[in-house]
Amino acid sequence: IDINYVSDNLGIGGTLFMTAICIICFLCGLYCIRKFLKGGYQKSITNYIESCPNQELAKEKVEHFLETTPKVDGLQYNEEFICGNSSGTIMFGELEKLAWVYFKTSRTKRSTSYYLVFRFMDRSSYEIWMLNPQDAQKHLDKLAELCPKTVFGYSDELNSLFYKDMDEFLKLRSGVESEN
Repeated sequence: IDINYVSDNLGIGGTLFMTAICIICFLCGLYCIRKFLKGGYQKSITNYIESCPNQELAKEKVEHFLETTPKVDGLQYNEEFICGNSSGTIMFGELEKLAWVYFKTSRTKRSTSYYLVFRFMDRSSYEIWMLNPQDAQKHLDKLAELCPKTVFGYSDELNSLFYKDMDEFLKLRSGVESEN
């Protein structure tokens, strides 16, 4: 073993390629850190606060909600707001703007994953991972009590209606019968 020997198998091209890969990885890391520090993963919270006429009051309400509402199985909700973590991005919204909630199962060869899917009137959508179907059903039951106007459960017809005709979907949500 020659300790001071450096192999030249990569050559200048390989060295430049590996250097470029390292620089790209470094820049991606800097981008993620910058986004985190600027609150980019909390966009739904900042959008809510910015959309309110009294932003100071809205900020206080959100802070009070986040501090006093217990987190259960990755979700926080009360009569006014709902919050959860969706793959590193924060889901946050007003319960009155929650249009549709349903349970989703994702199967691979080796595992099964469970999610609650939340869709809001602005068509934003979040999938919150659940440990098991029982936890998901517990949340669905509690949310059904808090949000009687929200549509619960999945069907292809609901999915199509949600994306193609939001006005008709909102009529379903409010309990008004469709004219078709």
